[in-house]
Amino acid sequence: MAWPPAAAGRRGSDRSASDPVQRARSRRCPLHHPQAVRPRHLHGVVRSHGRGNVREPPPAGERGRVPAAERRLIQFLALQRFATLFFLVIPSIAAAADFSPREFNVDFSSGRSPLNRHGHSVFRTIHFEVSGHSSLARRWLRSDAGASVSYSDIRQARSWFGYRYGDPNDSVRAVTSFFFARRHWQRGYVELGTGPMWSNRRVPAATSRLNMNSQLGFGTTLFTQSRVPLRVAYRFSHISNGGLTHRNPGLNVHTIMAGTRLFAFGR
Repeated sequence: MAWPPAAAGRRGSDRSASDPVQRARSRRCPLHHPQAVRPRHLHGVVRSHGRGNVREPPPAGERGRVPAAERRLIQFLALQRFATLFFLVIPSIAAAADFSPREFNVDFSSGRSPLNRHGHSVFRTIHFEVSGHSSLARRWLRSDAGASVSYSDIRQARSWFGYRYGDPNDSVRAVTSFFFARRHWQRGYVELGTGPMWSNRRVPAATSRLNMNSQLGFGTTLFTQSRVPLRVAYRFSHISNGGLTHRNPGLNVHTIMAGTRLFAFGR
């Protein structure tokens, strides 16, 4: 039985070989030509035939080759990481020989970041702090100096896209070293400092585990004549990886703190 001419044109491979509508559609849709949208050094060359697309392996000389631009970017980021660590370690070593401790304090804090398209973060933190006299800080800033180690429990969005697709919060643990200068008045004080923060997961999500936590705060001291005076303070923190990774949105955290002095050196 012979097929009608109109039906015969719709069967077999005649349409794939001669139909101009299909050829025009392929030119408009890049997904019909994957080699136009996929990096050749990663996916190889894609050739077409009548039954579909077959991916050929890349040439032997291109296997495992990293593009020059990507290689330069990796080298630059490695150098940037080394420079960041260098400038963190050297000042702390120099300040240790110039520091005389006076107080050992402990503080508790609660803070959160504003909600944005990446979600928001909630911080619960305990701070162990040593403050005292530094001739360098006194000469240049007319202030005292100190250092603290903080342990934080962070609740943050699990996904880079925040809560857009219904992803839940994630629990993150972080440790922060904070080096600061603190200027006192009668009962109030202002403090400014920075330090590295390391976390077991990336903060924010899909960014970096290593960040710099720069902080500015002010507070007051109550019951100054007591053995355990009460301190109440506000801190603004900016958490950033300094460009160590491709994603660096920054995280601004507003924190309320309360703490006391546990031990006074030299008394």
